[in-house]
Amino acid sequence: MKRRTAFVSMLTTILISTGASAQVADHLQCYKIKDSQTAKRYTATLTPADAAFSVAPGCRLKVPAKYLCIDTVKSAVTPAPPGAPAGQAAPNYLCYKTKCPKMTKTPWTGQDQFGSRTLTALRTGLVCAPVSATAGCETAGDCPGETTECQAPSCTEGSCGTANTPAGTPTTDQTSGDCQQQQCDGKGDVFSAPDNSDVPPDDGLECTTDTCSAGAPVHTPKPDGTLCSLGSCMSGLCLPL
Repeated sequence: MKRRTAFVSMLTTILISTGASAQVADHLQCYKIKDSQTAKRYTATLTPADAAFSVAPGCRLKVPAKYLCIDTVKSAVTPAPPGAPAGQAAPNYLCYKTKCPKMTKTPWTGQDQFGSRTLTALRTGLVCAPVSATAGCETAGDCPGETTECQAPSCTEGSCGTANTPAGTPTTDQTSGDCQQQQCDGKGDVFSAPDNSDVPPDDGLECTTDTCSAGAPVHTPKPDGTLCSLGSCMSGLCLPL
């Protein structure tokens, strides 16, 4: 009798633990947040996967985010809801305030664990984008990313990011005499800027002046009659008198 009681107790424990581990984080728990991202506005076309809803072009999204929604398991609900099959595990989302052109009121029928009913979509209010959690940091050395002359990993208030070198900063890799200067563009990349002080090498003609103009090499003839080794300059050439 004792063995049977022990077996039943063990079986009950297994069933309870199995049921708990089988719970799916198919719900989203949303938090109102304070987002450190710089304010910016974007426009986008939203194309719902459900054909009952029309495509919405020209929607305006506002950053920073307003809500963080994370996957969660709902349990111990009182009173017991009507119920519905569990869904798939949900990803995490950041939700942004969104305004789209006026839409036609769209009816939609659905069922969740609180029952089946008909809904009416009136307008777009939020767009939620998947987000991955990143590890916190204490210094820039804790953060991933490539370090170049124009950008480097950064750590700000415990969050990793990228610090860009100010626009116009010259890089060390330069080509002498090409009338150009390699500079950082302020976005982490390198671009070539005109540099009229980076004069081209002597073209070997004593009757020309070697300079830069608008970032390009120029070999300008000296005035006719300018004295040179053979006589005088004429149309950029040194000719005998």
